[in-house]
Parts: sequence; structure tokens; C-alpha cells
Amino acid sequence: MIYGFSVRDLIQHDLGFGRPLRQKDWLDIDPPDGILEALSARTRVPVERLKRTTISSLRPFLFAYFDWKYYGHNSVLVEPAQPPPLRLSKWVLRQERENYFNACRSCLQTYPNAGLLLPWRFRIITSCPVHGMMLEPVRIIEDSVRWFNAEAEEAPEMVRLIDLRSWTALTTGSVELPGGIIHAGFWFCLLRTIQDELTRALLLFGSCQQKPIVAVLAAVDQFLHATGRTSWNSRLERKRAIGIATAIDMIEKGAVFPEGLDAWYFSVN
Repeated sequence: MIYGFSVRDLIQHDLGFGRPLRQKDWLDIDPPDGILEALSARTRVPVERLKRTTISSLRPFLFAYFDWKYYGHNSVLVEPAQPPPLRLSKWVLRQERENYFNACRSCLQTYPNAGLLLPWRFRIITSCPVHGMMLEPVRIIEDSVRWFNAEAEEAPEMVRLIDLRSWTALTTGSVELPGGIIHAGFWFCLLRTIQDELTRALLLFGSCQQKPIVAVLAAVDQFLHATGRTSWNSRLERKRAIGIATAIDMIEKGAVFPEGLDAWYFSVN
């Protein structure tokens, strides 16, 4: 509280930096230098450290994952693609409507004494690494929390592992894989490479003959039929997540023999 005003009141009535009213939507994404400098002076935290807590500071890590110009430089499941990989969506953040978010039900049990975490806004994060639950749509107005799903859904173990690695990449700048420690940017590049390899194969309408791809797609189908999770087929983010997670899980367990140059990162051999 500041002079009787809450943080919500101060943000709602304009912070004075020349942006439109709903400034809370961009404060954690790309705040003006003036705000960071004021916070630094107030908290004695260096400006550079404050910048690292914003989404804008993570763009270099995510660039290789979402920018189509960087595709085709790596390979995991199969040999480098010819012609160059497909151009898919490069949007980093989920398209969230006013007061609507994707969040972990367990994390928000004590709301409003619980925060909305920045990694939840990234499309590449689909589950909570702390509680192992899938992120789900929620609407928050004032202190009212409304969940759209009847109950929380437990995340598959292999999806939890991938999201934990992505969470670690976003918060520490690196990831430890069986083949060694890699930079966060390269981790997201590997994820995008696998996604692109699987997507290209799916567009061949069953004519794909590359054994690693065939094996991964068969395992994904088996998972979907065994669990009966219809939402995984209808929600693109989840379908991508289970595809990537299945591929990495099979490589690390030796259940598939990849042909790509970068597959060794997922193997101790």
C-alpha cells in the first residue's frame, strides 16, 4: 500500500510513461528504462539484474525457437532437412484476453497471496514443474478466481521433465542434458528442431519412411489412446508438447535411434 493506494490502483490510473491504460500487461514484458531506473534507485538492485526479470530479456534465448530464419541449422531425429524446414508460428507469448490466463491450480490456491508467474505466459511451458499439473485456463477479477476446467489434470511424467528443463533454461540460462550442459538458447533451438521434424512428417500423410519419426509418432498415438486424453488432440500446444517430450524420452531411453547431428545431447553414449 502506498498512501492508501494498492498496486492495482496505481497501475490502473496510469504510471505516467506514455503508454495506454492497461500497463500491467506490459510491465513484466518490456518496461521502459525509466521504470527500471526508478526501481533500481529505490531497491538498490542493479538495472541489468532487474532487466533479467522481464520477458524482453529472454528474447535472445527464445529467438532460435520462434524465428523461422534459424530453422534447418540443427537436426535431431533425422538428417538435416532438404528443402529447408517449414515455417510455423513464431509467437512467443500466449494470446491472453483481459483477466484470462493459463496457470497452475495448486500455485494459485492462496491467491491473492500468490503471484502469476512469467513462464506461464510462454507457449512452450504447458505444465507446472513444482506441482506436476497441467497449466489450465483461469479468469481472475479482483480477488475472484474462476477455473474453467472441472478439476486439475496431472501432467505426463515426460512432459513434466521437458517443462522443468525449459523452466530451468528460462530462470538460469542453461540446461543439463545427458550429453552435457548447454546454453538456454540452444535448448529451445533443439526443441524447435524436433517439433519441425515431426510436423513435416505429419504433413506427408502417412508416407514417411524415416524410422525414428515413425517410431515416435506411433508412441504418441499409443499414449493418446491409452490415456484417453481427448484434449491432447484438440489443443495444439499440448499436441506439440507430447510429441517433443515423447521423442526426447525415447532417445534418452534408447527406444529409438536418431539420425540427426545433435541427437547426442540426449544420450550418455
